[in-house]
Amino acid sequence: MKAIMPYLVGAAVLTLLLMQAACGSQKSPDSAATATPQQPIGTATTPPGTGQQTDGGAQNTPTAGEEWPNTVVAAPSGQENVPLVSGANLLLTVIDEQGMPVPVGVVEYSVVYTNIPGRNRTSEVKPASFHDGLLPVYPPPAHIPATVSLRVVTPGGRTSDTLVVRNDEYWQAFAPNEVDFVVVHEFDLSKTEQTTKLKLITIDINSGSETSAINLSSDVFIPVAILTTPLFDAADVDQTSLTLQGVVTRVKGNGVDNGSLEDVGGDGDLDLVVHFPTADLQLTAADTAAILEGTTLDGTPLQGVGSISIVP
Repeated sequence: MKAIMPYLVGAAVLTLLLMQAACGSQKSPDSAATATPQQPIGTATTPPGTGQQTDGGAQNTPTAGEEWPNTVVAAPSGQENVPLVSGANLLLTVIDEQGMPVPVGVVEYSVVYTNIPGRNRTSEVKPASFHDGLLPVYPPPAHIPATVSLRVVTPGGRTSDTLVVRNDEYWQAFAPNEVDFVVVHEFDLSKTEQTTKLKLITIDINSGSETSAINLSSDVFIPVAILTTPLFDAADVDQTSLTLQGVVTRVKGNGVDNGSLEDVGGDGDLDLVVHFPTADLQLTAADTAAILEGTTLDGTPLQGVGSISIVP
């Protein structure tokens, strides 16, 4: 059984959004662009507040319940790229009204605190902070209730739809050294007025196995466990809405849901296990993560990212 990433309630992670000046080369407004490869993830620093050492060697561990400063820390002077922290990223793309890719421009990042509204803020992340579509995102620590909203503003001044996630769900789904990102979103300039409140969940791909190996030429069905956590009850999932990399879950011949509730993690909670046809998954040999999407029974969109390894 693969180890399940522990729930990070009480995690001490400094409210940090890495920012730096835009890339030196300028692009024409809203014209299609190809991302320039940036610094690899392997050189990332550790986010303050985890009790681990940063590049400066200092430790920064708060006491439980401590109120954190509302700080935006800029990249060091002269640093070309903002380092990524494995796992704590948003994987994003931006499309226009015709579905064509456009330059990111900037991402507006807003934090709304549930209990301390006076600390609410909005800041911007510039293109130089992007790494092949990955944007470092560090919401407030899980023990301080808050929501994070993100939207794209293009060089021409147009705005995209807005993505909203809860900070406690974000850190619960955070899986360093397993996947490079917590959440995936395609920002759409044709949906300026639309807001998506996305529920982030924890999944275990190829559950019951020691690895997440997938053989794309196999005709078997791969099991995926949607884990019940203190923040989410897997029984609330609408099984008919689920897809894994664009493939719908298997159902019985009479259309009845084929998922089963079982204790996958051995923690006494009932998790939902569903199955997907391996050969139909929209994956390549280079992929190291798969994305499960769907809704809850009340229609709330949900998303989970799980690590995988493609084998011959």
